[in-house]
Amino acid sequence: MQESANHFLDKIEQNETLRNELINKILKDKNFSEEFERMVDIHISDKMDRISEDIQEKSNIKGLQ
Repeated sequence: MQESANHFLDKIEQNETLRNELINKILKDKNFSEEFERMVDIHISDKMDRISEDIQEKSNIKGLQ
């Protein structure tokens, strides 16, 4: 099964048309689109939290100097 999955992924990697068709089919799926949007929102939120923490940490360091 692992060998088949690797073979399939290699074909997708090597064939741009196949890759684009697969991506388009996935993105047209309503359930996937909603879940993907949720994952992106979480990712952005996590990044913003880290950026805010970095800014706060740099501000605290400058305050100590």
